[in-house]
Amino acid sequence: WAGVHSDLEFSAEIELEPGARAGLILRYGPADRSGIAVVLDRRRQLASVERIHESGPWHPFSQGSPLEEMRAPVTARQRLRLVARGPYLDAYLDGNLLFTGSHLRDNPLGETGLCVGEGAAQFSRLEGFHLEPLVPQRVPLQEPRK
Repeated sequence: WAGVHSDLEFSAEIELEPGARAGLILRYGPADRSGIAVVLDRRRQLASVERIHESGPWHPFSQGSPLEEMRAPVTARQRLRLVARGPYLDAYLDGNLLFTGSHLRDNPLGETGLCVGEGAAQFSRLEGFHLEPLVPQRVPLQEPRK
């Protein structure tokens, strides 16, 4: 998805071959060649939030240290949806919440994309939406009734 993005919702249907690792990238910074990815690992039956680094123009993304990792029923075909607002990331697998946290605090802006770490994967039904930034608002408090 071309351009630099901050608050957005990005999703794709991912078809993973046996043994494959693949996912979606958020806020990839070309200057430091790093970003955040939510990766599905079919062989290990894991989902993870990882800081990824590109090792060069002809090299795949290397696996980063997971910021968060959990067992997940990773099948041959699933829908992964990411919602990024400010420093917060919510990740959903087939509509079920996988992760929520402030994983994006070091990556305020960046590019969005796809990654395959091992094996082969196909991506389809990609969708992306910009989200309006949340603006804190003052809400008047009422005195409790006696």
